[in-house]
Amino acid sequence: MKRYINPLLAMLVCLAAIGCSADDSTQNPYKTNDKTPPGQITVTSVDQIAGGAIIRYNTPSDPDLMYVKALFQTSQGETREARASFYVDSIKIHGLGDTNERIVSLYAVDRNENVSAPVFETIIPGEPSVATIANSLTYIVDWGGFILNYVNADRDEVGIYVGFSNENQPEETLYDVFFTSRPEGTIAVRGLESLETSFYVVVKDRWDNTSDSLKFTITPWNESELDKKRFRYVPRVLDDVEWFHYAGAPENLYDNVFPQSWNFAHTAYPIAFPHAVTIDLGVIVKMSRFRLWQYLGELTDYYAHGAPRLFRVWGCPAEANPYEAESWILLMDEEMKKPSGGSFTSPNTLDDMEEANRGHEFVFDMDIPKIRYFRFQSLASWSGMECSRISEITIWGDIESEIDY
Repeated sequence: MKRYINPLLAMLVCLAAIGCSADDSTQNPYKTNDKTPPGQITVTSVDQIAGGAIIRYNTPSDPDLMYVKALFQTSQGETREARASFYVDSIKIHGLGDTNERIVSLYAVDRNENVSAPVFETIIPGEPSVATIANSLTYIVDWGGFILNYVNADRDEVGIYVGFSNENQPEETLYDVFFTSRPEGTIAVRGLESLETSFYVVVKDRWDNTSDSLKFTITPWNESELDKKRFRYVPRVLDDVEWFHYAGAPENLYDNVFPQSWNFAHTAYPIAFPHAVTIDLGVIVKMSRFRLWQYLGELTDYYAHGAPRLFRVWGCPAEANPYEAESWILLMDEEMKKPSGGSFTSPNTLDDMEEANRGHEFVFDMDIPKIRYFRFQSLASWSGMECSRISEITIWGDIESEIDY
């Protein structure tokens, strides 16, 4: 019986055999035996940037050129290398923590790692971001600490380190670190005793460059976190609505169970705004600030559904009747905003989500009166739906006395 031989298969077998018997040198990497270094680059300009410089150049005409590298000294005295592909005409030197003059060694490198003769270029780095940010710092005394403002025009990733010492902590101690790459911002340093306290603030970047210290002494205003075990839900105050729909309950607002599935206070839907809820705080207090957590069951729940966007906070003194409209004093008229400045329809950024997870903090004016009853009034939701949903509320203030129930 005759066998059929596929001519295409036979040809492929023959080619494979020829390939296997070919000179091994054809399988070697590109120009393995090439020992000729490429020509030098030619620097055309140097542009100063924060903490470094951008060096522009013309590359040599070598066809096997792979990249350009630069060697330079860091502020810590270490040698660092930067590289740039042969497709571009510049190399970035950055991460320097001072404005001292430096000599940068520049080399052209080919596919076989042959290195050209160096070209030496002197640069004078621009002022590093750690210095410009530190120079921008301003502070004001506040409840339980102080407010720190900064400007980070170059949007560098930095850590702002805060340390302190006082009579109860004589040794300088790191208190907290705040990481940011925002162009500007405000940091609330909280939770400190109302004692005369010396603070230091330094800025540090990812290359371990550190700014000079900002030092100051202040006495934080006295504040304490209110004990939620003393809180009581006060039903049917004026035009308050019910908050126990969709497995929610008003008591969930102060149960210390932070944003998780199905733990929230929820109004009915649809029900026209405003949506108010009233809590007896169990103390007479001058409130300093409060923090509100949205419901955060899924990523799609951030700044969505019934999360309050516009709201008011009212207070009623201990001696007044909370069921009478004239007893209530407007303490805050606010808006919950995304750090990114985005709208309901814009994607949430990492900053937006971190803010929601941390809780949105709102600070009261210093001249508000002491109150016993706290009334939160939602005026509009993020989604536009006529409902409100909140996971948790935490309140701080200067407590005068406790209420005997």
